[in-house]
Amino acid sequence: MSQTILVVEDDEHIRHLVRTVLTREGHEVISAHNGVSALAEIERHSPGLIILDMHMPQMNGNDFLDVYHTMQRRVPVIIITVDPLSVSNHVEAAVGKVLIKPFTVDELLDCVREFLPRGVAE
Repeated sequence: MSQTILVVEDDEHIRHLVRTVLTREGHEVISAHNGVSALAEIERHSPGLIILDMHMPQMNGNDFLDVYHTMQRRVPVIIITVDPLSVSNHVEAAVGKVLIKPFTVDELLDCVREFLPRGVAE
């Protein structure tokens, strides 16, 4: 059985692409366009993995992680960012992986597979 993946990304094109790739892999995917809406989605769906952009309006990735780490939930987080310098050593130690944009579909899937088994689709 597949676990839900939450994709938190403000760029609609990237969010759609990641969602499509992961859905084809058989995962259930939900999405949010910033950290505020991501926190609401976590309350509703309890995802098994979070894919998080660092640069977003309203609540960026760092602010999201600050709030998320005070919650009782602990699931892996894959950070996606165009700026590797935006990921401090402290943040990198608190998450599962960092994926630098632009990334390939294979790189994305390799990261996801480290934390979740393949979904139900073949």
